[in-house]
Amino acid sequence: MECCEQLMFDYGIQNNGEVIEYETGDEKLYKFQPLFGNTLRFSVKAAHDCHLAFTTGAAETEPMFEIFIAAWEGTASAIRFNKGDDLAKEETPEILSDGEFREFWVTRTDNQVTVGKGGDSSPFLSAELPEPVPATHFGYSTGYGATGTFQFFSEAPIHQTGDEKQYRFRPFFGKTLRFMVKAAHDCHLAFTSADSETDPMFEVFISAWEGDYSAIRFRKGEEEPDDLVKVGSTGYLDEAEFREFWVATDHDEVRVGKGGEFEPFMSCALPEPVVTSHFGFSTGYGATGSFIFFHERQVPTPDKLQYNFEPMYGDTVTFNVACDHDAHVSFTTAAQETPLMYEIFIGGWENQHSAIRKSKETTVAKVDTPDECCGGEKTYWINIRGGDIRVGRAGEADHFMQWQDPEPFKVTHVGYCTGWGACGQWKLNV
Repeated sequence: MECCEQLMFDYGIQNNGEVIEYETGDEKLYKFQPLFGNTLRFSVKAAHDCHLAFTTGAAETEPMFEIFIAAWEGTASAIRFNKGDDLAKEETPEILSDGEFREFWVTRTDNQVTVGKGGDSSPFLSAELPEPVPATHFGYSTGYGATGTFQFFSEAPIHQTGDEKQYRFRPFFGKTLRFMVKAAHDCHLAFTSADSETDPMFEVFISAWEGDYSAIRFRKGEEEPDDLVKVGSTGYLDEAEFREFWVATDHDEVRVGKGGEFEPFMSCALPEPVVTSHFGFSTGYGATGSFIFFHERQVPTPDKLQYNFEPMYGDTVTFNVACDHDAHVSFTTAAQETPLMYEIFIGGWENQHSAIRKSKETTVAKVDTPDECCGGEKTYWINIRGGDIRVGRAGEADHFMQWQDPEPFKVTHVGYCTGWGACGQWKLNV
């Protein structure tokens, strides 16, 4: 497998998905979406004042940095840190247009931020951040009298659903389903043991019952379906904006939460195990919808030992990775490397060993895995429940590496990277 040139292009992001379009108003108000990787590529149509915020959550945070394109009545662009002084500011007259889309990219490399125009490899704006910003989300806005339309280049396809309930099924390889949905009401999910409704199965309803309630329902045989939990959820969905959710299904429990929130808004234990191999998705009861599933993204990592971080809502992460060696995964207490953290090295030491390390210091487990990484795509799972770290391969009944932490800690994020001469392609269920 050839290294980075084969995997990285268009300023570090793959343009192999669909374009999502968002409208923004004439008052500055950030709307937030998850950020994948170190580059954001987008197009915007606005007279002036395209604003972006890069944050560690789905809200304005500290630390954070902002990008202003054609601000100051359209005359200048800037990079700002923590709402303080501008780190860089350049005159950029006529860089935006309210009559046509203009393409831009923003890239972070270590603490360096660069901003460029679509088709230009050289930035027109760059700055060194005074401290790291491990951004997991970005916000977008216009304002100061200008409205706008944004198009973001998505790494995953968009699935459209109709106004009658009819499940469409996809394979489900992990234990957590993370997705975004745009619908007025009635987002329905089914978790089954085949590519159809099965016996038994369980369903998750978000903003059903005319948008007022969400529920988890268990179905078996001819028995009356049983709502295991039902909670109020008015305003959880929006027909004009994608909203992020997650469903964790490990340990015979079902937990459902909003993106950016680690505590579920509803949860329950299943009355009996359901071996899930597929999930179905649907809208209905008068509502149409659009779905984006995070595990359908393909994220490239360069030959650089720098983790990309994403929230982790369950206890198990399942991922596909294609690399020649040195696939690294970390589990941390924030969207960055933290004093307490676990690291999993797969195919390290010239592709001959794999290991578990705690807090950057102690290798607590190391096993022989000769020629583990082959350049082709392989699937792994890692479970960290209660500090019992288990690493296994898809299709194998048992783990090939394990360690019990006598002093476990609460993990909130998972990171992934390659290095030591290897690049990679990843698909993650987190």
